Amino acid sequence: MVSDSPKRVWDYKSTYHDTLLREMRSREGDVLKFLAFVVPALTGFAWLLTRNRAEMCILQFTGVVILIELILLWGAQYVLALSYNCRCLQLQLVKLERQCGLHHAVLTLWQQPKCFVNCKGKLVPDVFRVHLWAFNLLVYAVGAVSVAFIWLFRFNDGPSRGCRFLSTFAIVGLILFGCWLEWCRLKRYVVKHEKLWKGDKDSFDPKGQ
Repeated sequence: MVSDSPKRVWDYKSTYHDTLLREMRSREGDVLKFLAFVVPALTGFAWLLTRNRAEMCILQFTGVVILIELILLWGAQYVLALSYNCRCLQLQLVKLERQCGLHHAVLTLWQQPKCFVNCKGKLVPDVFRVHLWAFNLLVYAVGAVSVAFIWLFRFNDGPSRGCRFLSTFAIVGLILFGCWLEWCRLKRYVVKHEKLWKGDKDSFDPKGQ
């Protein structure tokens, strides 16, 4: 039984390593699943723009735009959450590989997770950063086009300049609030991630292995 113990431990670690790898890959697929919400939202926005404004009041138009913006902002927050979770899995994976002595077979840069801990821009992996940029650009694009339509086209209720200003303020205010919330969430994730790094710093020190 004693002789089998090291083998059993190795089997547990191997299974754990495979589980971490699968979880990291599944996080990448989770972003694509969210497109099931984004594509219908953008399709609805395209339909909204092609609809006859004479049959629609400015309140309806603003309400639909705000709903679409909320979905896109939700997507950006979701990407940040997946990025933080993926980095945590990566830290755990590197620690496990060092304990198993596999770090000699890993690229040197991957052995030092510190390279992405001290920079906010590096918290989001490249595969997620593309989606985050896409969500942010869509938020700005939808907002800009919507504001242009509010001021350039007529609606059936003949809104005054004050109503158009309030609609513009609601859309732009939501976008600015979403940007602020995204920055705060990113900052909080960086702080939490640095705590994880410092808590197990010795485990990632190449000199200590």
